[in-house]
Amino acid sequence: MKVIVGNWSPGPGEKGFSLYDYESATGTLTFLSHSCGEIAASFLGNDVLGNYVYATNESDAYADGVFADELVKLKLSESGNEVQIADRTSSLGPNPPWICGDDTEEYLLIPHHGGFGHTSTVTKKSDGSFSERLVQDESHIILMRMKKDGDFDCATDAYLPKKRNKTYKGQMTRTHCIRKAPGKNLFFACDKGFDSVLSLAIDYGEEKLVLLDQISVSSREAPRYGICHPRIPVFYADMEGSTCVHAFSYDGKGKLSRMQKLNVLPRPINESIMPSDIVMDEEGLHLYVGLRGENVIAIVGLDKDGTMALQFVVENPDGAPNILRFSPDRQFLFVTNVFEKVISRFLLRADGSLQYMGVAARDVCPASMVFVEG
Repeated sequence: MKVIVGNWSPGPGEKGFSLYDYESATGTLTFLSHSCGEIAASFLGNDVLGNYVYATNESDAYADGVFADELVKLKLSESGNEVQIADRTSSLGPNPPWICGDDTEEYLLIPHHGGFGHTSTVTKKSDGSFSERLVQDESHIILMRMKKDGDFDCATDAYLPKKRNKTYKGQMTRTHCIRKAPGKNLFFACDKGFDSVLSLAIDYGEEKLVLLDQISVSSREAPRYGICHPRIPVFYADMEGSTCVHAFSYDGKGKLSRMQKLNVLPRPINESIMPSDIVMDEEGLHLYVGLRGENVIAIVGLDKDGTMALQFVVENPDGAPNILRFSPDRQFLFVTNVFEKVISRFLLRADGSLQYMGVAARDVCPASMVFVEG
């Protein structure tokens, strides 16, 4: 078993992919190689069926009216000791932070959370007067058709989320994560800009994305990451702007209903806190939420109906947790600490708690990771 680590940084400098051997008995990561140092790999993961590995090149680079952000398909070299690029294409927008596949392996959904360099223009009103108008990025969700070998074919739709509250000014859609409901043509997108969660479906005949429902959270809570329960129709989302996790129940048509809101850090917090990833164990018994700023991992127990209860808050000594990944054998939880340039290792106990096991690896700027056969 091998591990690919995607390195990302918003500034100049080496990024790219690192490859490690994974030893399941001890959770040891042994470095093999580093490649593609120009790619800012913010997301790294398998498609739904696990046959291909994809990454985003989230560079925020802009030239001649076009963003340089990409989708990248990865492969291992013939020796199995280096990560190589198998295919690449434009993501068609600024800052693609996620890739989500469908059950057919024929389509990918790609959100964009937008650039940060906005400008303004001048418009002429109906009475002849002029006014300044803020110009925001229109950050679409792209539906990408795939070839049979997992290479990129072409985009078939670009869906732009709309505001529900027309009184909000200076906002733009900033979709960050998309998750698929188990066994269904149903996808949930976390929109940080519009403070909402969207449910979508693919119209396979028209090759388009269809909005099914949209539900709001409090202003500036900014839904960031989400996860679907493996057995019951509940979607959980954490917030970039608060320490709360929201649980939404959904029906077969994608209708979302508020179920519960839980503060996973009920103590005074500093202003720099910014929750990151949220993952669930295989049994659907626990959620794990990384909280940057406080540098902890909150562990939430789940009842049989999906109700949440905070159980543990574990310190992450190595820094601000970014992405959380279970080992395939479910013995360990690995945590990337992108700005501290460290990957942490925790032992997963039977009661769902975590035991810190030290630094698993040091890398360029580890943002995400994925386990692959090889």
